[in-house]
Amino acid sequence: GLCPCCSQALETSSHVFQCQDLAVTEKRQKELGKLELFLSEIAFPKQIQESVMVRVRGWINSPQEFPSLVPPTHGSVMPLDQLSAREFSEQTRLGWKAWTFE
Repeated sequence: GLCPCCSQALETSSHVFQCQDLAVTEKRQKELGKLELFLSEIAFPKQIQESVMVRVRGWINSPQEFPSLVPPTHGSVMPLDQLSAREFSEQTRLGWKAWTFE
């Protein structure tokens, strides 16, 4: 059926993450902030955390199902930055949709 929040699209797993209803986007941003704080608290590698968060935020804020995004560490010569950029590109190649459990 239609999304109960925006009443404009079918309520798919992808749409749950990409719904642009104001109340939904505010709640989602709050929860993403909590995730980012948690990853920092457990000492998750900063470069990988930034890469994942850029991709997730880029995807949920995009009207496209598969937006094209550049990793935040693109062009860096630091080894961990290069690893993070490769991880970002590889996950993009494999697809991010699996994260929606669709």
